[in-house]
Amino acid sequence: MKRGWCPTVHDPMPTGDGLLVRVKPRFGRLTANEARLVARQAAASGNGIIELTSRGNLQIRGLNAASAGVFADAMVAAGLASADPDCERRRNLTVSPLAGADPMVASDTLDLAAALEAMFAQDDSLDARPAKFAFAIDGGGILPLVLRADVTLRSDGSRHWVNGAEVFGGLQGVMAQLRGAGSAGDRRAAAAACAGWVGYPGSCDGAFAFGLPFGQTHSAQLASLAELAEVFSDGLLRLSPWRALLFGTVRPADAAALATAGVGLGLIAAPTDRRLQMAACIGADGCASGTVRARQDAAWLASLGGDGFLHVSGCAKGCAHPGVAHITLVGEAGRYNFIRGGSAADRPEATGLSLAQASVAS
Repeated sequence: MKRGWCPTVHDPMPTGDGLLVRVKPRFGRLTANEARLVARQAAASGNGIIELTSRGNLQIRGLNAASAGVFADAMVAAGLASADPDCERRRNLTVSPLAGADPMVASDTLDLAAALEAMFAQDDSLDARPAKFAFAIDGGGILPLVLRADVTLRSDGSRHWVNGAEVFGGLQGVMAQLRGAGSAGDRRAAAAACAGWVGYPGSCDGAFAFGLPFGQTHSAQLASLAELAEVFSDGLLRLSPWRALLFGTVRPADAAALATAGVGLGLIAAPTDRRLQMAACIGADGCASGTVRARQDAAWLASLGGDGFLHVSGCAKGCAHPGVAHITLVGEAGRYNFIRGGSAADRPEATGLSLAQASVAS
C-alpha cells in the first residue's frame, strides 16, 4: 500500500475488521435523512461502526469487496460522494462546522466552500498533489477552526487571508471572491473540550456539541442523533474535526433535555469528561497492527480520572494522535510501552507494562 494513501468510498482500505471507506459529506454536514441513510448502509454493508476523523469525515468499518461497491453507489446516489473517483480523492476540505448557524461566522464561508468544491470537480491538476493535501475554511465564530491544512482560508473580520495559497495556482479564481464581512473569533483551540451548550453572542440560540467517545459511534446511535437534530435543532448534524457532532441551533431551554437524551445514547455532553482529553485507535478490535484493545483500555483509564492529554495507541504508528501527548501508551505484544511528553513513535521510558502498571505510571 502506498504511503500517505487515503481511503474514499471508491478506494476501500483493508483493516483488521474488513474494508474501511471514508465519506466526506459536503461542507461537513448531514441532513437528518442523510444521517439515517449512512446509518442504514453502515449496518447493512459493514459492521455498523462509524468513526469521526480529525478532518470531520466519517469512516465506515467492516465492509467486504461486494458490500463496499453497494455502499459507494448509495453514497453517490445521495450526493454524499462524487461519482468520479479522482474528484472524490481531491475533496479534502474542512469548513467551520457552525457556518450558517453562528452569526459570528463570516457570511460568505459556505460560498467559498462551494467554490472550492466546484474547483475540485474541474481541476485535475490537483491530482499531482499528495493524497493528504488538505484545504480548510475558517470563518471564525465561537468555534474557530484550529487545525493544520496545506491551504487555509481564514476570516479576519473584514476580509480573508490565505495561508499556503501561493503553492496552488488553481486557487486564484476562488481568491477573487475573498471579500466580505466576518469575525475571526478568539482563535482559541475549541477542540480541547467540545461538549455541551454554548450561546451565540447577541442571539437567543446556541450550539450543542456531543463528543464521541474516542471518535467512535455506531449506526443505531447515528440514526438516533438524526431524530434529535430534528426535534431540538435545524435537522442538520454538523461534523467537526474535534471528534464531536454539533447541533447548530439549540434554544437554551432545550439544552438540558438534549444533553440527557445524548448521554442516554452513550455520548459525551459535559466538557469535563475525561474522555475528551484522550485519544485511542480501534486497536486489536479492528486493526491488524494492534495488539491491545486500545479503546476498551482507554475507557477503563478514563474511569480512573487524571489530568493531561492521554493517548492510547494500538501500535507505534499512532494513527489516532500523531502528535505529542502528556502520556502515550503504545501497545506491543499485548502489553504497553510508556512514553512521557512524546508521540507513539518516540523512545519509551518503560516497556512491557500491563494496563494496571501503565495506569499507575500515568
